[in-house]
Amino acid sequence: MVRKESSENFQPRMVASFSKPQLLSVFMWTHKNVTQTDLGFTQDFLRDVETAEFDEKGKKMDERAKSRLKYGEKVIRDLLEHGRHLDQVQGIIQVWQLTPDEDKVQIRWGSIKNSSNFEHRRY
Repeated sequence: MVRKESSENFQPRMVASFSKPQLLSVFMWTHKNVTQTDLGFTQDFLRDVETAEFDEKGKKMDERAKSRLKYGEKVIRDLLEHGRHLDQVQGIIQVWQLTPDEDKVQIRWGSIKNSSNFEHRRY
């Protein structure tokens, strides 16, 4: 049973973190496994994550791996939206859940060459 927390009691929590090699691994998995259709990349990505047999590490796909791939893809998209490339990542990038229903996450950039931290991102 999943316990729902009210917004007043909810404390932000880190749900994922990525280093440059881990982001590259998510990027390569996406490149190899996502079949693009007319649905659009996001829907294609979500469909293919749900139906994939193996995660980016070659292990049997489970809910934790699906979640990690989804957060990794959000980080990659956010980087690209801000004109950054994966080779500019230094250190760890963290994904924080800000609301109980996961409507709002914040991506915290430890260090990216020639960049400052980005503000809250809504997905």
